[in-house]
Amino acid sequence: MKGFLSTTTNSDVANMFADPNNIVMGNESVIFEMHLDDTQLNEMIRMKRPYANISMESDHGDENEVLFFMGFVWCIKSVEPTSDNNWKVELELSADIASQMSNHFKEWKSESTYFTLGKILHELGEYTNAINFYKRMFTESSNLLERTRASIYHHIAKSEYANGSYQSTYDNLEQAEKILENISKSNDEINLHFRSIYAEDAEPSPMCITMNMGLVHRQMNNYEQARHLFNEALQKHGSTTDK
Repeated sequence: MKGFLSTTTNSDVANMFADPNNIVMGNESVIFEMHLDDTQLNEMIRMKRPYANISMESDHGDENEVLFFMGFVWCIKSVEPTSDNNWKVELELSADIASQMSNHFKEWKSESTYFTLGKILHELGEYTNAINFYKRMFTESSNLLERTRASIYHHIAKSEYANGSYQSTYDNLEQAEKILENISKSNDEINLHFRSIYAEDAEPSPMCITMNMGLVHRQMNNYEQARHLFNEALQKHGSTTDK
C-alpha cells in the first residue's frame, strides 16, 4: 500500500475537519497536534520518507495542506480534553525508528507471528523488511496450513509490487495460485470461505490472485494480457463484492 497522511498548518482548518459540534453518537472529535523540527525532517528525508507542503499545487490552497509519506512514526506525548468539545493528542516525530521498532519486535515476538510483523512493516512502507518476515514463516513455522502458505505468498507479492519488483510479484502470485488449485482438488481444505479482497486478513481467492496478476501486467504496460487476466478473474471463485 502506498499512501499519504494529510495534515494542515492551520488550526482553524483542523477544527473544521474535526467538527466538534456535529459528533456522531459513539465517536469523539480529536485534534492531532504534531511536533517536529528540521533535524528530524532531514533525517526522515535521508531515510526516503518524503513530505511536502502542497498549498501551491492544491485546488484548496487555503487548507495549507502538508502531506507525509507513509512510514513516519509518531510518538504520543499527551492526550487531554479541550474546552471546545475536542480531544487534543500531542504527537512527536520519532526519527529513531530502527532501534525503537527493534525493541518493539522483541516485545511482540512472544505474542505475535512473523506474519503480523510483516504486515506492520508493510504498512510502514518497509517493504523489503516485510518480505523478510513473511519468508521467515516458511523456515521457522512448522505445520503451516496450505491456505496459510498461499496467503503468505500473496502478501509477499503485495510487498514486492509496492517495491516495484513486478516479476517477483508475479512469481509469488503464481505460487499462491498453484496452492489454491491444489486446495480446490483436496478434501482436506475444500470448504474455504473467501471474503472480499479488501477485507482485513482476507484469504486470497483464485479471483483475487488472477486479478492481481492482471494488475502486474497492466503496470508493465502489457495491456492485452492484463485485460485477458481481468476477464479470467471474473470467471473464478471469489466474493460477490469483488466482482
